[in-house]
Amino acid sequence: MVDNFGDAGVVYRFANECKRARPHCRVRVFIDDVTTLHCMVPGIDPSKTAQELDSVAYYSWNAMTEGLVGEGTAEVLVEAFACYLPEPVLEAACRRPTVIINLEHLSAEPWVEGYHLKESLTGREMLKKYFYMPGFTKETGGVIIGATGNPPSDAGDRERNAFFGELLGSRGVSAGDVRGALFGTVFTYLR
Repeated sequence: MVDNFGDAGVVYRFANECKRARPHCRVRVFIDDVTTLHCMVPGIDPSKTAQELDSVAYYSWNAMTEGLVGEGTAEVLVEAFACYLPEPVLEAACRRPTVIINLEHLSAEPWVEGYHLKESLTGREMLKKYFYMPGFTKETGGVIIGATGNPPSDAGDRERNAFFGELLGSRGVSAGDVRGALFGTVFTYLR
């Protein structure tokens, strides 16, 4: 279940990276607000309850709770950002050994190291659930970079240098030489 743009974007990227890394596996995403995902991925049709894009299947959350469980559950289930699986899904998953990954938000806080890959008790013999904590240290899950990303080229560095020079220069800030630098984007909700 996804309730905002950041969560939807992470789940979309995570699903696509899973499919690229394991093309033989079936990847399904259940999302409570398909319109949110459509805003970022125009190929997603918010009027459809089930669809496929780039070999990843997308379903509205209601499809999971209204009977799609009949197709069976996967050996590995991912709960993104503390969105719990519905009881019918858990019951179906208990019929064989199943691992649930509790994917959480990226954090630089030191406490995430103590939770990463730790088991969370489910009270169900066939279900094993583990925390996956993305972060910036070797004791965390790292950051999704992209399995198929191309290494930076000199041309890419020149383009990036020009882009940041123009962007920051128009605001009176000098970007300096950004060749080979690692960049990230920080965003917030303003009210």
